[in-house]
Amino acid sequence: EHESAAMWRLYAQTNESVAIQTRYSTLYELLDEPGDEFLLGPVNYIDYENDLVEPDEMISPFFHKRKSFEHEREVRAVALFEGLDDATGKVKPRQEGCQVDIDLKKLINSVYVAPTSPAWFRELVESVVARYSLPFSVVQSQLDASHSFEKCSYEQKRKKRNAGNYYLYSICTGYPYSPPNKTRECYS
Repeated sequence: EHESAAMWRLYAQTNESVAIQTRYSTLYELLDEPGDEFLLGPVNYIDYENDLVEPDEMISPFFHKRKSFEHEREVRAVALFEGLDDATGKVKPRQEGCQVDIDLKKLINSVYVAPTSPAWFRELVESVVARYSLPFSVVQSQLDASHSFEKCSYEQKRKKRNAGNYYLYSICTGYPYSPPNKTRECYS
């Protein structure tokens, strides 16, 4: 998976922002506690002018969103009901959001620090993770990192390409069209 520059721009209001990374399977397992009734699934991005949301499915509207949000690749968990009504014995539908106790040590794989965040902020996040003995890593987003260069000859590039590996060599310094004997700097 790759980070989304759009998501950082849209949802990180300052340079001092973080994003958490988890796995769908982990979230599913943590929400699958006895007595809890959740539906978990990806959001379907649709064109409301041309696509139909099934009206007979009560939960369907919670898993649909306008196509313009497709870059979010969102997953939603929807709590279905609060439990049984003591007086009637019937299911009580949930009327509002709910607090869910979840083990963050199990949920979070990594914490990503915003690409433009200052060094002190990453150090602060790392110190909080260490202080509370949290088992996940703190990763500086690489979206704004400079590209690395390697010296490569024409022959090395050809061997890499023939080995089935794909390398981006389109932006190189030195000779624009190096003859086979010339060495130039290329993106790796």
